[in-house]
Amino acid sequence: MTAPSMPMPTPIPLPVDFPVQWDSPEEAMLQWEWEQQHLPLPLSPLASEVIGPAIAHNLAKGIRNMGGPIASAGFKRINTFAYMTMVPDFALMEGVEERMKKAVAERGFNSYQRWTDEMQPEVEAANQRLINYDYAVASNAELAELIEWAVLTMDRVWWLHFDLMPGFMISQVVKELCGRLFGMSGLEAFELMQGAPNLSVESGSKLWQLAKAAPESVKNVVGSQRAAEAYAALKATGEGRQFLKDLDAYLNVFGWRSGSFDWYDPSWVEEPSLALDSVRLMLKVATDPAEDQRRGGERADALANELRAKLADNPAALGEFNFVYGVGKTYPQMQEDHNFYIDQKYLAVARLPFVEVGRRMTAAGILERREDFPFLRLDEVRGFLGGDSTSLKARAAERKAEIDRWKDYIPPQHIGSKLPPEAADPFFADFGGAEVEPSRDPLVVKGNPGARGTATGTARVIRTLADADRVQEGDILVCDTTTPAWTPLFASLAGIVADSGGPLSHCAVVAREYGLPCIVGTRVGTRQIPDGARITMDGAQGIVRIER
Repeated sequence: MTAPSMPMPTPIPLPVDFPVQWDSPEEAMLQWEWEQQHLPLPLSPLASEVIGPAIAHNLAKGIRNMGGPIASAGFKRINTFAYMTMVPDFALMEGVEERMKKAVAERGFNSYQRWTDEMQPEVEAANQRLINYDYAVASNAELAELIEWAVLTMDRVWWLHFDLMPGFMISQVVKELCGRLFGMSGLEAFELMQGAPNLSVESGSKLWQLAKAAPESVKNVVGSQRAAEAYAALKATGEGRQFLKDLDAYLNVFGWRSGSFDWYDPSWVEEPSLALDSVRLMLKVATDPAEDQRRGGERADALANELRAKLADNPAALGEFNFVYGVGKTYPQMQEDHNFYIDQKYLAVARLPFVEVGRRMTAAGILERREDFPFLRLDEVRGFLGGDSTSLKARAAERKAEIDRWKDYIPPQHIGSKLPPEAADPFFADFGGAEVEPSRDPLVVKGNPGARGTATGTARVIRTLADADRVQEGDILVCDTTTPAWTPLFASLAGIVADSGGPLSHCAVVAREYGLPCIVGTRVGTRQIPDGARITMDGAQGIVRIER
């Protein structure tokens, strides 16, 4: 990778316990950022070859396709952590705002229609091919062919994801218009967009309805036992088996999800007991999440009517507001629905052919366990399917030990060299989170406002959904990031504090739909806020106070 001509970068000091080996001097001259929003935890070798590069390179392609000043992207797994770099193209710095506005005007306003008419059917067809494939009867050669297709399709679906970028930027149009016409803050403008149906809220609503309709005997089992034990106990009774049958019907639609973007975690379809922690929380929730969303939509529409009244004497401005508001209401739908089909479902089903490889390798004595397949390299998978019978047990164990060694480590946010100010990216801070000056008070954590409101409660620091059984009603979730798989937790929470993201990230968008205060982009919340501490958060100010 060759860096373009740019002002001399400033090296970023590295922690002494975080050694970095660069492949070239040019790499060290670029600014690399920990990919905390999608891949915050130690990354498996297989995901680092298949998932990480697809995200990074298509993000850069999407930005450049909008006229952004990006030459290329890089992706590296460093000490097991995912790092990305966006290589700036300084020749494109001039006029970038005008180019991006033009892209939004030409392609943004019909993005949701393109998603529903063209992209979603294509993604879902790919999902169904992997779901319906008969893995048991496929030859190794046929499975190898499927894996090559799945890897190529990973790149394709992430391109579709970022080809929606002009549509994502409609939210910025809403923000600019409301600021210009009414002096509203960005967060107030974003609240106007809530209330339209989306699959994240629908999945929570359907699970709430399933939980509430369960017989008392089922509720008692789910509410009093850990998920795996509860699942086994339910299989032993008639009412329990009927509930599990209803749960399977739910999972058929909403269960292709896991708690991360890596392939360590099985989906809820593969491991149905994982859903029971969310069912347990839903048993304690009084209101259907869809009702919370409906009320939020009513508040947004009432405010929109007040704003229309202010423009009664200005027909041109009123027409502009009505148009932008109407399109802006599709943003949460597009955000959450594409997350459902791509970020969650495709990642979950693309795991399936590799699970089968793991099963076959274990049967052949090449791996110790089927679940060790994420510790393989792609060329090792290809080699086995092509006839190589070399044992990989030692390599997988060594790589797993490396993951375990780094699992509690918090890596530096940036490594390499600091970008000059003119290369900073002001256009996507609402999605990824703006840099926030750290608090000098150890009892205060600062972040980006994500959803207005205040809350006081117990901080529950959760880095993976494997710990979801520790969440109690009224807790404030403190996490690296959230995916749609985390959404059923939202209904029981008092608030959310996330290390990554901005006010237009999944976490903040869904928090507003649920009426929860939310702070995003703290960078340090999971390491600075003690689990179990009593905290007070202000979503509008982006401030968390730790109470002693």
